[in-house]
Amino acid sequence: PNVDAVEQLVAHIWPKIRARLPNASLHVYGAYAPRHIHDLQNTSDGVEIHGFVPNLSTALSDKRVLLAPLRYGAGIKGKIIDAWHHRVPVVTTPIGAEGIPIDSKSGSWGGAVESTVDGFVNAALNIYSDSELWSESVDAGQSILSNDFHESSWASVTDALHQSKKDCQMRRSRDFTSGMLWHHTARSTEYFSRWIECKETKTEGTTR
Repeated sequence: PNVDAVEQLVAHIWPKIRARLPNASLHVYGAYAPRHIHDLQNTSDGVEIHGFVPNLSTALSDKRVLLAPLRYGAGIKGKIIDAWHHRVPVVTTPIGAEGIPIDSKSGSWGGAVESTVDGFVNAALNIYSDSELWSESVDAGQSILSNDFHESSWASVTDALHQSKKDCQMRRSRDFTSGMLWHHTARSTEYFSRWIECKETKTEGTTR
């Protein structure tokens, strides 16, 4: 997902941002980037490919906006949480924002969530250029971290996990769909693979 995001960013998003912010720079960080990502380095267009950095503060402390145009992936994206920890607003996609709530106080997100290239570009430009909007985005990110990702909330998560484990058998017994799919008539592929395994084992034993 990260490689694809960088490709999309450099090919389709950054040129539009750079056209309106000619002095802006794009800094790309991340370990194990393939060769073709490093080849996207283009200082004349403001594209800097850094690769791995041992300290995130080095990468994020002086940056204005994190751009994460993720088109696929799953779960909470650590890069977004890391950016907020360093008071950097984020512009991402619905995939990038997956699992992260809006700020319950302001009703805002710590940046912007956009589904189109033009929407992404405009959101990035607005947050970058508007000091008030930038500050509001930073504050929203900090509030989300405090309310939903602070260590004080770990106890409730741990309790929920323990309760889920305790109630596992009961919940499984009430899960009709799961029970239906596990019924022998719906597990033909499993039994077919077992038949092939037995058949091959028998054939090998016969030829020896």
